Amino acid sequence: MNPASAQPNWAAWVPGVDYKCGTTVTHPASVNIAMQTCIFRNPSNDTFQPVTVVVNNAPTTVYLEAYPWNLSNSYSSHCIKTPVAAGKRVACYGATGPVAPEDRPIRMNSQVLLNENHGGWTTTVTW
Repeated sequence: MNPASAQPNWAAWVPGVDYKCGTTVTHPASVNIAMQTCIFRNPSNDTFQPVTVVVNNAPTTVYLEAYPWNLSNSYSSHCIKTPVAAGKRVACYGATGPVAPEDRPIRMNSQVLLNENHGGWTTTVTW
């Protein structure tokens, strides 16, 4: 599967050829959940994809749900609630889409829900 064309859902993290990630932060409900948003760019530089990356450093399985946001055109995707085992790194690949030149620079972030009730935001990454 090519991450740049993937449908929104949880999958293994596969770094792209042309991507940039924001700072890794911990979830406000648990220091054991590390998360960040990355931007994938296609080779022709006309479409972009937000990717939410989460690592479960907790000693137990947690349930994650994510909304990667493309702030440049106010578009988001949704990865449904999924169990993530201890020690796993997963990614929520948002929808790929164009960003008009007048809406650049590209800015993306993500909301991550932990165990249904606890929301947290990643830092915004800019391209």
